[in-house]
Amino acid sequence: MNCELATPVLWVCLVLYFAWIVLDNMDGKQARRLNCSSPLGLIFDHQVDALNTWMTTTLIATSMLFGDSPTTIYMWIVSSIPFFFATWEEYYLGSMDFPCINGPNEGCMMIGVFMGMRAYIGVGYFIQPSAWPEYQVRDVILAGFCLASVLNGLWNVYRVATKSGKGWEAGENTLAFWYFQGTLFVLYAVSPTQVMWTHTRWVMMCIGILFAKEMAALQLAHVTSETYRPLGIVNYCLLTSLILNTITNYLGYVTIRVGVVEEGQFVAILTLVAVGAYAHMAYYVAVEMSRELKIPIFGVPRASDTITITNSLEKEVDKVGF
Repeated sequence: MNCELATPVLWVCLVLYFAWIVLDNMDGKQARRLNCSSPLGLIFDHQVDALNTWMTTTLIATSMLFGDSPTTIYMWIVSSIPFFFATWEEYYLGSMDFPCINGPNEGCMMIGVFMGMRAYIGVGYFIQPSAWPEYQVRDVILAGFCLASVLNGLWNVYRVATKSGKGWEAGENTLAFWYFQGTLFVLYAVSPTQVMWTHTRWVMMCIGILFAKEMAALQLAHVTSETYRPLGIVNYCLLTSLILNTITNYLGYVTIRVGVVEEGQFVAILTLVAVGAYAHMAYYVAVEMSRELKIPIFGVPRASDTITITNSLEKEVDKVGF
């Protein structure tokens, strides 16, 4: 993450990024046009977006030469705010009603524009002093995105508070979001080995995958009309383990001048556990939902089954209101 990306690599990433934006905006409309929309498709779509938050953040941080630093983590926090609260609003109000300027549309487009500028004119423009000499141009851009993300989040909170009739319950169910941010704060403020500087990529992957898993739980509660319970057992245990290990190492360095468990290795192990837990969740959610909706996702249906599958889909879509 500390090297400057070659210009051809940046152009390839830019093309792929815009391809993702176009396809992400087309898939739902195309599915509804062909009578193929389903709750499973909604989950799959949102999960791709959830995983993409930390992947795109890593790409931007690397291209802007933020490298291994807490600033890279801050960028993920900025992207997580509109994603969580928009999904949270969808759970309580039944739909995503974005403001006229929002993250999924204008926000993603502006990211693409800045990536294009980075590829065309180089990184020199972004690391030069801005109108405020103590800050570089890239810092001002990041501050602008942060402000926009917070405003989008406040818009979601306002709508849920005024229209859901469950303001207190909804506020309690943001616990997961704040627990993620609290975990990162502990790593930043307490870590004796400054793990957010020394193992930024592992921290990003671990938190990003667990965040996607949390979003899956919220989306599943939405499509199944069940009660959302923040921080399932896996997420709670892994995040709490990360907090406790950081605090234990801090106390170890203060008292006996040595850590208990090497933080970088611990984060790497937690990341592998998170990948396994996410894969387990994704597989069984896909299998269960495909069984209920009669959607063959791990095989090609026979031509004679096409009519039956289509009729089943239409009935299930009508039932859940998609």
